[in-house]
Amino acid sequence: MYTLYDLLDARPQGDAKTLKKAFRKAGKATHPDVNYRGDPDAQLRFSQVVRAHDILSDAEKRAAYGRLLDFDLRQPRFKPNRSILSNTVNKLVSDVIAIGVLAVA
Repeated sequence: MYTLYDLLDARPQGDAKTLKKAFRKAGKATHPDVNYRGDPDAQLRFSQVVRAHDILSDAEKRAAYGRLLDFDLRQPRFKPNRSILSNTVNKLVSDVIAIGVLAVA
């Protein structure tokens, strides 16, 4: 999962000073006037960095974001099982291909 901390290349345990330093570095790297002239997505990337800093630099917003991250990380991740029908169709298709190859040979 990509977080606001990843966007700024900062650590969640970092203090305000390290967060500010990470924001300045990310801001310089993504500023559209300096790095991405003519790129239509440049403004969006820079806006994301600014918004991430806005959230993480405010103590209340950062605490709320931390709670949301903790909640999301505790949610179980299930991979959907392939259905019986899907497995049957895949087996049937592979059998038809095999019969076609044998018929040609």
